[in-house]
Amino acid sequence: MSTDVHIKNCRALESMTPSEFSENKGKFAVIVDGKIREFFATLMEAATKSGLKYPNGSFSIQRVERLPATVGFIDCADYPRKNTRQ
Repeated sequence: MSTDVHIKNCRALESMTPSEFSENKGKFAVIVDGKIREFFATLMEAATKSGLKYPNGSFSIQRVERLPATVGFIDCADYPRKNTRQ
C-alpha cells in the first residue's frame, strides 16, 4: 500500500458523523481507499475477514476511538505530515 493511500485510510475516521462515531465507538473499522467499509466487534474478526475479502492487503484497520489511539495503531494516530520544507 502506498504511503498516500495509508494516510488517506488513517484519516477516514475524521469523516464520521457524531452519531456514526457513537454507534461504532470501540469497534474496529476496516478502511479501503480512504472509505470505511465495515465495522467489527473484535480486531481478530476484522483482520480475518478483511484478509479474505482484500487478499492483496489493501486495507487498514483502526479502532473507533478519540485520538490519541492507544491500541497500537500509532502510525495512524500520529502519522507524519508530508514534509513541506524545501
